Amino acid sequence: MRRMDIINYYLWKMSSPKSYLEIGVGNPIGNFNLIKADIKTSVSKPESGCNYKYDYPMKSDKFFKINKRKYDVIFIDGLHIFTQSYKDFLNAEKFITNRGIIILHDCCPIAEEHQLENNTSRTWNGTVWKTFVKLRCERDDLEMFVIDTDWGVGIVRKGKQKLFKTNEDIFNYKVFDKHRKEVLNLLSLEEWKLNENIH
Repeated sequence: MRRMDIINYYLWKMSSPKSYLEIGVGNPIGNFNLIKADIKTSVSKPESGCNYKYDYPMKSDKFFKINKRKYDVIFIDGLHIFTQSYKDFLNAEKFITNRGIIILHDCCPIAEEHQLENNTSRTWNGTVWKTFVKLRCERDDLEMFVIDTDWGVGIVRKGKQKLFKTNEDIFNYKVFDKHRKEVLNLLSLEEWKLNENIH
């Protein structure tokens, strides 16, 4: 099960018309084109060699300044660094419906080199995990967990949670790795299906 399956599941649970926003589309064949929603909006900075016509070919900051619509599901997969992904989340919160869900990709890098901001290897998750961790430590008005598949699919919706607390520097990767399951509220696919009552 990959991110598009999880996104489609949450959209399926919504009443129609279902609306979906994707930040950081890249190649739409990989995810965006597979999403089933009545209203779909793509936002991505144009990349060289990509001929796809995004709905909003621009950086996410600019899009959020001009956007007027609210969405049921917002998927954040843009610039994979903490400062930008956190900003994208805060902006997305302003445009999510009351029933809505914000989904973040790449929340569970399995190796330290995969999250280095100057990483040049094929696998790069970046520091999106820090956005998720910051919210887990500070926002008790959210329900949050990461599904342990496809590099970590983070689910965030309105609710309540017990904040993660530690005296250690949780933004240090080695500390994060030690507390990974608890701080991410990490669920296996089987645990997630049980949690959502999926048969």
